[in-house]
Amino acid sequence: TAKRLGFRVDGRGADGGSYTVLGDAHETRMRDTWLLPSVLPPFVSRTPFLQDSSGFNLLARREFRLGGGSSISLQGWYAHSHLNAQSLVEEKRDTGDIDIQHRFKAGAHEVIWGANYRHSSDATTGSSFVNLQPANRRLSWASLFAHDEWTLVPERLRLMVGARLERDSYSGTSFQPNARLAWTPNTETTFWG
Repeated sequence: TAKRLGFRVDGRGADGGSYTVLGDAHETRMRDTWLLPSVLPPFVSRTPFLQDSSGFNLLARREFRLGGGSSISLQGWYAHSHLNAQSLVEEKRDTGDIDIQHRFKAGAHEVIWGANYRHSSDATTGSSFVNLQPANRRLSWASLFAHDEWTLVPERLRLMVGARLERDSYSGTSFQPNARLAWTPNTETTFWG
């Protein structure tokens, strides 16, 4: 059986910017039969398998309109999940994320820059059949980025240049530059590379 309940609220602030708040909660119960190995004949035992999972998440986003066509958007997100698989393995996970972006125009340029931070922690309990190592982990990701878009030919040709500086628990710090050229010969087609 599965149950899910959610909501969403959208609106506009006094500055003309938008806001969104949404979230949901879920619960799932699964029943199955597993064939597990046994040291005694017939060397297989039919075992009922029960798996329960539940969780919730919440997201809030606000865009602030500033003068001159610029805007700042701020978003926060949090999620919690819990999985219990017949005492074979149990996992509890919490993840939070915050993101900020600033967009503005400067002549023929449209610039977007911002930052992001995400943290996730989990705690697992294993059994003789399943054992996760490490049993508890804390992971984090942080990044800064900038993106500049030049209009070379209005409504036809754009050059996009950007870079991201990222640090994460797996690979450390990395620099990720990119450049793209986009050609739009008509309103229904865009080629980029």
